Amino acid sequence: MVSIREHGWLASAAATVWEVVGSPSAITEWAPSIASAVMDGSLRTLTLKRGGEIVEEIVTLDDELRRIQYAVRSGLPVTAHLATVDVIPTGESSCLVLYSTDLSPDGLAAPIARSMQNSISALVERFGAYDDSSNRESEK
Repeated sequence: MVSIREHGWLASAAATVWEVVGSPSAITEWAPSIASAVMDGSLRTLTLKRGGEIVEEIVTLDDELRRIQYAVRSGLPVTAHLATVDVIPTGESSCLVLYSTDLSPDGLAAPIARSMQNSISALVERFGAYDDSSNRESEK
């Protein structure tokens, strides 16, 4: 099993970002490869822009923690998969988005990582980048 983690510092309040990220059917607003998303209970069916479908189960949707977790159930050749997106406030008008995925087989890591990077980039483009370098330097 491989773990992948991507992140983005956003110049927007965590609550504002969570309105998009925390809505399972709104994934099309921040995941560039997704053409449509349809919810049926806890299952989300994604239609990809390049063709094909992926069915995911939303396993955690926590508005208090601002965390969503999902697991691929069909459409990708995975034997194990769990993705987590956390929206963490860093100030009144800034937040950190952490996107992590644990999956198997390891050979899928590169395309999944690219998709995660593209999603983080779309969020930064939408909400603006926040330069938190002063805080990060003081943590070293």
